[in-house]
Amino acid sequence: MHEPQGRLRRIFPVIAALCLTLPTCVPEEPPSESAASPLRPRIDDAFVFAQERTRATIDELAGAAPDSFASLYPVVTKPSPPNLGSWVQKPVEDWRSGFFPGVVWELYRHGRDPRMRQAALAWTSHMATLENDAIDHDLGFRFLSTFGEALSVLDERDDPGGVWRGRARTAIERSAFSLDRLFDAGSTKVGAYRAFPLSNDYLAPYPVYIDSMMNVELPLLAWDLAGRPGSGPLRMLYEHAVTHAKTVMAENIRTDGSTYHIVQHGEGAGPGAGRIHKKISVQGFAAESTWSRGQAWALHGFTTVYRFTRDDPSVEPARFLETATRVADYFLAHLPNDTRDPYNHVPSDFVPPSDFDAALGEPEGPWNDANGDGVLGDRRPGTHAFTARDSSAAAIAASGLLELGALVDDPGLRERYLGAAENILHSLLTFRAPDGKLAYLAVDSPHRGILARGSTSYGGPQQSLSFGDRYFLEAMRRCLALETRAGEARRCGRNAQGDPV
Repeated sequence: MHEPQGRLRRIFPVIAALCLTLPTCVPEEPPSESAASPLRPRIDDAFVFAQERTRATIDELAGAAPDSFASLYPVVTKPSPPNLGSWVQKPVEDWRSGFFPGVVWELYRHGRDPRMRQAALAWTSHMATLENDAIDHDLGFRFLSTFGEALSVLDERDDPGGVWRGRARTAIERSAFSLDRLFDAGSTKVGAYRAFPLSNDYLAPYPVYIDSMMNVELPLLAWDLAGRPGSGPLRMLYEHAVTHAKTVMAENIRTDGSTYHIVQHGEGAGPGAGRIHKKISVQGFAAESTWSRGQAWALHGFTTVYRFTRDDPSVEPARFLETATRVADYFLAHLPNDTRDPYNHVPSDFVPPSDFDAALGEPEGPWNDANGDGVLGDRRPGTHAFTARDSSAAAIAASGLLELGALVDDPGLRERYLGAAENILHSLLTFRAPDGKLAYLAVDSPHRGILARGSTSYGGPQQSLSFGDRYFLEAMRRCLALETRAGEARRCGRNAQGDPV
């Protein structure tokens, strides 16, 4: 496995940037006050807003096509007129199709509104058309946010006899086996899921995405639901998921904890089969830069893998935890409140730029190829300008940090990660733009999602993203459910007696 030999970064002095001189945001309150403010009332208000906003979307879509609305899935909002801010709908094959149903399931879990349940079941039912189709590695995104959520949320009150929960277990298992058909696809010994089947040559040869760390939960969950067998086909799902995570750990994670977006591998039966062909990025600034949402995917994903493997010493689970902490530490060190990047340093803003390196330039590394000619060594120069934020990366990271903080044993690390998650959530909930409007929570935005200012890629438009909303709700739920330990001054969660803090 290839490991980069060094990674040189330019060091710039920290320059205190005034919010009003940047096209960015200002804190709602002075840092000293906001750092102590409880999050629960703001989260409660955000759930009310999310319920109202999502119910309005469901009513609009179901009203326009009452018999077929669930065959299309809201994925992102339109970034420009006409119909600025309205939802773009895509068929079930779109990799993002599961996220809006995941939003609806989260809201049903929170408020038990029967209309939410009805809509969630409708979109989830249609997802079953893909359960035997190895369409791509994002089967995890699709099925975890639909059937996985259904299994987690439904109980005997709303699923008498467990009919739907049984159907959900079947869908999770079938889709996990479909994903497994992409493992070492074409008998190429990579030790990872190919992002797409061999019939799809997009970004060939044999691309392995950092995003895939979110999808390994699907086979791990199928194995867990079967009782964690030690042999047989379901054990194979577990072993392939663990092997994939180890391959991504070795090839997509740099020594400093930052991440490569995509690693390509040689295919076929020749001597180069399975070996690293090239490392690239299609959503970040450059091959050697760090796309912030990819960093968030890795943080959340490796934490999840550790949760499933921590009782299995045969797979060295501590390596997954150590990787999750390195990735988390890199993410936190480069947030606007803490970054050394003078173009993006904004006190009390904890929502990341879409790429951590765009302003200062692509760091030096073995895969620099700014002009894309295949001759390595040329770095992409920096923009020397503000980089648009990505609220979805913030939401994904906050959720991952809340689980990571609950899993680590070290009290200092627990405080670091839980406190960081609270800071990120506080920014998403309260940060204001220079015009006084909320910057990230879409209360004042024309975009009809829950969060605004999401970036699908570096340089892309700012919009609501279904996956940002999905993980934002998960993060708020995890924040409220957090059990606060004695002596902690948490801004969310519950104390040992179950009372809100």
